[in-house]
Amino acid sequence: MNIEQTAQCMAALGSVARLQVFAVLVRAGDEGLTITELRQALALPASTLAHHLRAMVDAGLVVQERIGREVCCRPDFRLINAAWAHFRAECCQGVSATPAGAVAYATAGGCTTAAAGTAADVDATPAATHTP
Repeated sequence: MNIEQTAQCMAALGSVARLQVFAVLVRAGDEGLTITELRQALALPASTLAHHLRAMVDAGLVVQERIGREVCCRPDFRLINAAWAHFRAECCQGVSATPAGAVAYATAGGCTTAAAGTAADVDATPAATHTP
């Protein structure tokens, strides 16, 4: 894994809709979901779902397999874990997951979102730590 591959993975997840699609696929696990099941779960138009899936397939985050008349989509957990590991090892060297300054800023009212919290509120474990 290199910085370009990591950036491509992150860019492919760079929208709310893609993160939602990806989260549903990750929760489905190794079995994945058909495109029909994804559309039903997310209530997205077919063209919108196809657009977002294409970006994730091109980045290698999602693998598609035709099974009869359906296309099954599965997350590539190895790539997800490799990108996360590269990001943590190369981009965040010497930096903890929750720098004290960021927590101090958030708890002092520097952040106005509900997401701001304390170090105890932050889960630094990647969501995709699935081991097949």
